[in-house]
Amino acid sequence: DVIPPEDTTYYCKVFKAPTEYPTKRHAIAHKTMIDPNNIDIVHHLVFFACRSTAKFDDNNLPYGVCDEHHQELSSCFTGTATIWAVGGEPIVEFPEEAGYPIGGDFGS
Repeated sequence: DVIPPEDTTYYCKVFKAPTEYPTKRHAIAHKTMIDPNNIDIVHHLVFFACRSTAKFDDNNLPYGVCDEHHQELSSCFTGTATIWAVGGEPIVEFPEEAGYPIGGDFGS
C-alpha cells in the first residue's frame, strides 16, 4: 500500500482470533512486529477487541484507511486489548496475575 500524503493516517486491519477454545484462556504477552523498513513511519498501534456480535467475511477481512471502513468496524472500537507506541518494548509480558481473555464465554 502507498502511504497517503496527509500528516496522519490511521490504518485498520482485522485479524480473526481463534474460536476453537471452548473454555476461556488468557494471552499473557503481546509482541509488536513492524517491518524494519517502516519503523520510522509508525507512531503507535492499538489492538482493539471486537464485540462477539461483529460479523465479517473470513475471506475478505477489512483493512485499509480506517475512515473508509468506519461503519463496518464500529463494533470493534469498544474495547482496547493492548497498545504499543514509539519507544515501547517489542515484547510486553503482562503481570503474572493478569492476562487478556480469549475464547470460552468471553464476549470478544
